[in-house]
Amino acid sequence: MCGDSHLPPTPSLGDAVAVIRLQPQLGAITSMPESSWRLQLSNRLVTEEEDNTKLMYEAKPDWWCDDVKLRIHLYGTPSNTREPQNPVLQEMPIRFAKSNSSSVGRKLELHVGEDGVIGRMMSVEVEGRVIGEGVIGRL
Repeated sequence: MCGDSHLPPTPSLGDAVAVIRLQPQLGAITSMPESSWRLQLSNRLVTEEEDNTKLMYEAKPDWWCDDVKLRIHLYGTPSNTREPQNPVLQEMPIRFAKSNSSSVGRKLELHVGEDGVIGRMMSVEVEGRVIGEGVIGRL
């Protein structure tokens, strides 16, 4: 992870974004005319009663017709590089809903650092296969 480790992390109150690059060779799941999917992560609506990060998206992709899994990996490198395996730090099942937002089921730390997710790779799994991935960044 990059950054000065001697500085305290910024509060996890803002938003983050991940642009998931979809892998067209996996189009057998369903047709995927889109080449990317923009996800926004937000802690702005976190309260004492609801302490979960919100996942928001402009439009639900046509291929999303059932639950998906989002995974946050240790490193910010894509899985198709020659790097060693990129371990999964967190895995979050996201239930299918008609709305354009969901809860990730926990509060994510939206900063850079040991427990932060900024700069890490996020992958999306549908029906047991990773269909795309992208780096999480500040919005």
